[in-house]
Amino acid sequence: MTLSASIYRAGRPEPTRCSFNEIAKNPKTLTIFAIIATILFWASTFPAIRVALSAYTPSESEVAFLRYVVATALLIGYASAKRLPLPRLRDLPPIALCGFIGLTIYNFALNAGEMTVSAGTASFIISSEIGIIALLARVFYAERLGKLGC
Repeated sequence: MTLSASIYRAGRPEPTRCSFNEIAKNPKTLTIFAIIATILFWASTFPAIRVALSAYTPSESEVAFLRYVVATALLIGYASAKRLPLPRLRDLPPIALCGFIGLTIYNFALNAGEMTVSAGTASFIISSEIGIIALLARVFYAERLGKLGC
């Protein structure tokens, strides 16, 4: 009895090749990729700010401006490609106020702080803000926190 080569294969099986399109169709893979990318980008932000501040001293505003020019260009490209609608006119004042408080003041404070503390310390302070917000909500608004903080 003889076995033909097509029936019996000795050795390793051939590796399967996945294209990007096949990977992109799997939501679990995309989720894991998004989590890893977010962690890497977020973790590299604080050392990058420290390096940028040494290159663009004395103005902390230049560093924040450069960060958001890049982010704005990417967002405009994404919004154009997806044909996202523009906000309503009555929504522009609250958006501008949130932008000023949430971006301008935050970035000035972050960049000024990065000049006096290490990148690791700045990262720890920023990452602990969600816990501080939860505690303040408990104190001032009597919100209840469960075991998981929800």
